[in-house]
Amino acid sequence: MSLRTLPPFLAVPLLACSLLAGDPPPPERLAWPAMGTIAAVSTPAANVGDLPALRDPVQAAFAGIEKRFSIFQPESDLNRANGAAGKGEFVALAPEVAHVLRSALRLSRDSGGVFDPTIGPLMAAWGFRGGAVRKEPTAGALATARGLVGWTNLIWDAADSNRIRLARTGMRLDLGGIAKGYAVDVGYDRLLQAGFTNFMVDLGGNLRVHGEAAPGRGGWRTGVRHPFEGDTILGVLLLTN
Repeated sequence: MSLRTLPPFLAVPLLACSLLAGDPPPPERLAWPAMGTIAAVSTPAANVGDLPALRDPVQAAFAGIEKRFSIFQPESDLNRANGAAGKGEFVALAPEVAHVLRSALRLSRDSGGVFDPTIGPLMAAWGFRGGAVRKEPTAGALATARGLVGWTNLIWDAADSNRIRLARTGMRLDLGGIAKGYAVDVGYDRLLQAGFTNFMVDLGGNLRVHGEAAPGRGGWRTGVRHPFEGDTILGVLLLTN
């Protein structure tokens, strides 16, 4: 989810809607693989030549964030913290990782633990983190994984606000529920700083927009996909900045 926008995990850009008479052409889009999904930037058709310049700072931002946040990157901050779980050692995090982790912990507190960045063992038990086959785990495996999940067992170093330790051996951080939204926010800010005014940043359905998709549109049309019927759009929203 995004730190500054509504959770967009079911959002899909509607960039190729059928044109009515007199409608402006749909926005142009440039996509590439990033963070285990598809990233893209979009701009009004009249600005199609801007797409490479839109992509480059966003692509660089996403690559840097993936290097620090991904549990699939051996030297990421999260993997270093996970590797030290239960050893009593504090691990230094990059300031941006500590920032996102604090935001995740606020959500944990506010949701009563429904959102929990220590969900890693449960994700692994269900096969969502590198398992070849996703299947229902045994009751024993689930109980073991649940025993290792608990955001209150993440401890901050009182002497250094960017250092943490995980209290129990086998605990694993997983920021997959928030890191992509953060990445979109960073990409969005970089495009604003570069002077762009009409664009959409998309990372696997995590969206943020600025300006409008076409003159007079007033924003960007976005569909909300049915969670169980992938080809069904439940409704269309007009996103504005």
